[in-house]
Amino acid sequence: ESMARLLPGASYSKIRALAFIADGNLLATGDKGGSSWLYDIERCQLSSSCWQLPTPVCSLAWCDSLLTAGTATNDLFFHDIRSPPRESAKLTPDGIPERTRIVGLRWSPDLTQLAAADAHAVRVWDKRMLVPQPLFELLGHGRSTGRALSWAPWQRHLLASGGGRGDGGGGGVAHCIL
Repeated sequence: ESMARLLPGASYSKIRALAFIADGNLLATGDKGGSSWLYDIERCQLSSSCWQLPTPVCSLAWCDSLLTAGTATNDLFFHDIRSPPRESAKLTPDGIPERTRIVGLRWSPDLTQLAAADAHAVRVWDKRMLVPQPLFELLGHGRSTGRALSWAPWQRHLLASGGGRGDGGGGGVAHCIL
C-alpha cells in the first residue's frame, strides 16, 4: 500500500467536496473558488476541468457520467463529463433562502432520485423531472435537518439524513424518509 498526492506541491486547503465515480477511476473535487476538477487516480494526475462556477462547491455526487454539484448559493449544477467542460445545466430549487449551502448530495442506488440537504430541509428530485419544485421535501421545523445523507441499498425510496449543526448537539439527529 502507498499514498500519493494527486498534485504534489499543490494546496488542498480550498477543496470542499470529493466524489469518486462509481464505475471508474476518476475523483471529482470541488473547491471554495467554484472550480471542479477530475483526477485520474491510476495515473495520479489531473484528467480535466469540469467547470468554473460563480459560487463555492459544497457537495458533489455522481449519476453515471453526470456529475452534480451543490453550491453555497442553493444552486445545483449538472455536468455530463462526456460533454465539453463549459456545458452544464443549472437548477435553482424553489423556496430556499438565497445563500443557503447545499451540503449533502446523494443519488439513489438505482440513480433515479437525487437528494439534497441544506440547513432547512432535505429535498428529493426525480431524475426525469429536474425542475425547481422537488418531488418531496422534509422541512427541518426550525432545526437543521442534516448534512449527511444515505440511501438504503436494500429498500427503494428509503433515505436517512442527520448530523446537522442546528440540532442542539452538533450532530446526531437522524431522520428516515420513506
